[in-house]
Amino acid sequence: MPTKPHKKVATAKPQVRFYIAEDLRQELNGKVSAIGLYTDNVVVLPLPENIPEPTESTPILIKSLGFLFNFSNLTHATTISIDIKADEKRKPFMQSHEFAMPGTGQSINMVGVMQPCVVTFFGERTLIVTVGESVHTFNFEIRRAPLSTIGAVPEPKIEIPKIRNRALAARKKTAKVT
Repeated sequence: MPTKPHKKVATAKPQVRFYIAEDLRQELNGKVSAIGLYTDNVVVLPLPENIPEPTESTPILIKSLGFLFNFSNLTHATTISIDIKADEKRKPFMQSHEFAMPGTGQSINMVGVMQPCVVTFFGERTLIVTVGESVHTFNFEIRRAPLSTIGAVPEPKIEIPKIRNRALAARKKTAKVT
C-alpha cells in the first residue's frame, strides 16, 4: 500500500508574552506567583506633590519590580536576550540566556526582578526581546500620581433579588386560601 507524501508543515515563529508586577516568583512546579500585577503595563507611583521629578542624580527607588516573559513555540535550543532600550552607558537588563527545549509544544518562563528598581525618569520604556532571529518589542510605562488621587475604589452596590421572600409570600397566600 503506497503511503501518502508528507506535507511540509510551516514552523511557527516563537511567541513571547510579557507581564509586569511588583513581585514575581518562579515556583518549583513551573508556575509563577505574581503580586501586584500591572495588567496594562503601567506602573503608577503614588507620590506627594512635593517630591521632584527623578533624575540620574536623584532617582526614585521602587522596592521591587518584576518582569515575566513566557516563551512558546520554541522547538530547539535557542538564544534569548532581553534588553531595555536605553543609551549606551546603561547596562542591559538581561542578555544572552540559552535554553535547550526538550520537545515541541513546550513553553518556558523567564522571571527577572529588580530589587530595588531605580527610576531616573517617568515615561515609557521599551524592552527588546530577541529569540534566535525573531525580535519582539514591549512597552511599559512608569508614571506618577498625586497621593490625593490614589484611594480605595468604592464597593459597587449589588442588589440581591428577594426571591426567597416572594416564595414565602406565595406560600402564605396559599395557606390563607385553604
